[in-house]
Amino acid sequence: MQKDNLHLKFLTKAATLLHECGVSSHQLESTLSDISQKMNCHSSILISPTSISIGVTKDDHQLTNNLRITKSGIDFSKLSDVQDVIIKFRNDVLDLNSALSELNKIESTQSYYPIWLNSLAFGFNAIGLCVFFKIPYSNMPITFISGLLAGALFFKLIQNERWNRVALTIASFIPTLFLFTTAYFIPGVEIQNSIFASLIVLIPGLSLTVSMTELASSHLISGTARLMGALVDFFKISLGVLSAWKLGQFFNIKVSTIPEINYHFTLKFLSILICSVCLSILFNAKKKDFKWIVISSFLSLLTLEMTALLKNQNVAIFITSLCIGLYTNKCSKFFNRPVQILGLPALILLVPGSIALKGINLAAAHNLFGGVGQTINAFSLATMIVAGLFLADIIIPEKR
Repeated sequence: MQKDNLHLKFLTKAATLLHECGVSSHQLESTLSDISQKMNCHSSILISPTSISIGVTKDDHQLTNNLRITKSGIDFSKLSDVQDVIIKFRNDVLDLNSALSELNKIESTQSYYPIWLNSLAFGFNAIGLCVFFKIPYSNMPITFISGLLAGALFFKLIQNERWNRVALTIASFIPTLFLFTTAYFIPGVEIQNSIFASLIVLIPGLSLTVSMTELASSHLISGTARLMGALVDFFKISLGVLSAWKLGQFFNIKVSTIPEINYHFTLKFLSILICSVCLSILFNAKKKDFKWIVISSFLSLLTLEMTALLKNQNVAIFITSLCIGLYTNKCSKFFNRPVQILGLPALILLVPGSIALKGINLAAAHNLFGGVGQTINAFSLATMIVAGLFLADIIIPEKR
């Protein structure tokens, strides 16, 4: 019985850490099932975005553990460390007690990067995205400050239990209000795309895509819960943006129509490098993993540029996600790195978060037809991403 309890403790600790690092439910259940086989015990595992339920049966003894998960996100550093412990355990380098002790140490580790550096990463990431949103050079400093405000407010508020629930709304309201205030004193400021560039990290487009993947994998409870959570986050951000927007309209601040700039391909490369480093910091990646994030982001950019010649956005997204899936699955096995570290930053360029947010904003602004069209387009792109990743997993199965 004591050994069974140790098995359950190890599975629970591994599940909790992986869940908090951002591993999807179907990937997590698959990983825990493999660990159970290594321990020669039968396990029943059910994962949702907010809970973990694990039952262990061995020699007619059954133990269960049910946990509610209150924090989640993306933490590449912990993810890498947890994977290393699991690999050592599976290869008999660590016994069960030692592996559990290592996981307890990982749980207590802090973020590699301070809040001020994460806030700067928000700002510089917004500058990098200006190139892709075709925002003029003159607007980049303003977009940087807007992104800096979003990051600083978000990271400060999520640390406070009282303000955590409204962190997304406030972190989107203040930067949007700053853009309107700036436009009042400096005519010709680009507002709409600057909002998307500043808030892109907060927009739950990745959650939307993961939820579609879980639903397609028959993880209906987890997929539905994650999808609803993503929609609630969309509405929180929209509330902040629209509140500032209405306030700007109240003071007759006009939203200028700024001509878009088509930047040279070399500048897109530079912006990808900036965004990759910023995402590495925001996802708490170890310095040794920076190169993988940069490579996958460059692959995403190159494939998108090449498939743009097809003049079909859905096909371009499908082919790009297929290439990212093949690359991440192959390199994950060859270099022994988590697929999330290799693939998630590249998918950030593809996820339709800004499109979905624009759709919700249009609908709330009484442009129902435009809002519904943008929202349907966002779900269509998410479906193309999922289809590409699924086909890649069939060609080169994902490492567990």
